[in-house]
Amino acid sequence: TVTPLFFPGGSIGTLAVHGTVNDVSMLGGDVRYLSCAFIIEEGLPLATLDRVAADMAAAAREAGVQIVTGDTKVVQRGACDQLFINTTGIGHLLVQTEPSGHRARPGDAVLVSGAVGDHGLTIMGSREGLSFLTDVRSDSAPLNGLVRAVFAAAEAAGMPGEVHVLRDPTRGGLATTLNEIAGQSGVACILDEAAVPVHDGVRSGCDLLGLDPALFRGREALDEEDFSSPELWHIYSALRRRTDAGASIAPAAMSGELSPDELSLLTGIMQKPESAANGARALADYISIMKERRSVPAPSEEGVMELWERMKKEKRG
Repeated sequence: TVTPLFFPGGSIGTLAVHGTVNDVSMLGGDVRYLSCAFIIEEGLPLATLDRVAADMAAAAREAGVQIVTGDTKVVQRGACDQLFINTTGIGHLLVQTEPSGHRARPGDAVLVSGAVGDHGLTIMGSREGLSFLTDVRSDSAPLNGLVRAVFAAAEAAGMPGEVHVLRDPTRGGLATTLNEIAGQSGVACILDEAAVPVHDGVRSGCDLLGLDPALFRGREALDEEDFSSPELWHIYSALRRRTDAGASIAPAAMSGELSPDELSLLTGIMQKPESAANGARALADYISIMKERRSVPAPSEEGVMELWERMKKEKRG
């Protein structure tokens, strides 16, 4: 699902194809055939449905896959948000040892196939009616051809199976994806921020909005049982209330207090983009929560960075 249905550079139809093709490609597979199912809200204009179907057909041709079967269901008005599309891919494996987030190793290189932030900022701009984002377009595209070329290059270099991890960072952006990989593999990912490609339009838009191009919309909200302790659930709930109120947060700033898995959870689920400018506020939230649990007065937000630096020194000591 996506809102709005159409946006610069794509639509729900193109995403339905690209999403399944790319998800399977990230696991070392090559999709050849797709099924699709439409759940249609009563009253959806036929012209909208025709346009979506045409976009799906064009995306399938670009990806070199065939849509071979499908189904439609119409539900009463209000039972879904205009249109939901489900797709399933069938194909074959390209490699014997599939890429996995658990396979990252010290010394691996982190490669990005293009600029970051385009899709996330485009969807946000279209949804919120941000007219100044005129130079930003979604870069959603099928990655199966690129993945085949990567595997072929590894094979030609005598390094089959050495493509350890592949990810399509659609949800949560580059930073969240690397957090997840680090947590799953038990490694640290060191990133040269200046080397990460960002288009000028995306950079300008993010600067105006106070956003980080590497971090965009993450997973849906979690429940208490998803966390390893009541304290973590308490932290998450407080930060979640802030994002629901429209503020940005920086859970990555709390990395000194959370395990990689817990940090990945907190970073991934935030519905609003993370902003480094709000790091002190997020830290104030965190420290206030922990002080509250210990019945000790919490620090002011203004003094939180000084406290944070002292906490880091104490940890190193």
